[in-house]
Amino acid sequence: MSASPQNSGPNIPSIEELGFDPQELRRKYDYEREKRLRPDANKQYQDVVGDLARFHEDPYIEETLIRDALDED
Repeated sequence: MSASPQNSGPNIPSIEELGFDPQELRRKYDYEREKRLRPDANKQYQDVVGDLARFHEDPYIEETLIRDALDED
């Protein structure tokens, strides 16, 4: 894929070159996402209390890890 002399912008491949239609794929993903979204959003989850409180604990460490915050780009 080389840019033509009159086209100085990005070289965008055609649907034929890609082997699929990116806009159709986006519509498909949007449709599938809409099926997963629930009106109760985060309210669908239970609080981790009572019998579920054990899930707050990491069974593979013996003491709480304390680390300095990372500050990087």
